[in-house]
Amino acid sequence: MGPPNQPPVWLSLLLLLLLSSSGRAAPLAQRFVPIDNTEQPGTDGPVTIGRCAANERLLHVENLMIVKSQTTTLTGALEIHIDPRFAVSCVRALPKTLASRAALKGYRFPRPSCIEIHVQEEEQKAPSLDFQLLVYGVRRRVGAGRRAAAAEMPGTMPV
Repeated sequence: MGPPNQPPVWLSLLLLLLLSSSGRAAPLAQRFVPIDNTEQPGTDGPVTIGRCAANERLLHVENLMIVKSQTTTLTGALEIHIDPRFAVSCVRALPKTLASRAALKGYRFPRPSCIEIHVQEEEQKAPSLDFQLLVYGVRRRVGAGRRAAAAEMPGTMPV
């Protein structure tokens, strides 16, 4: 125990640990590439996430509705994983509401067959976030696909 006017040693160590760990971690949005969701404000047009090219094909369609309390604000990441034989290059998001469009904040590709989309609501009034997500990409080379598939599946070895 230290002198009477000093905090206990464990409290000082805990505070130091919290400050050092929070100082290193970047905020969630800084680790994602920002999404330009102002292309067509106020319309039902798509929001392009990533870079779409003419030779890419539609790999997956996801209809997503997140129902929530109107008094809460949602922040998180939507992860889309596809077959490792394919590489995701872009997503065309079709937000059904203006609040859904405004919630799209950023994206990143942790692996070629995965995309994470950062979602952060701006207002608490929306009862849900509602999207249709169209995932586009290309088939990877045969050798690269097998090695990537093995690398993405725990407990397997590359061929």
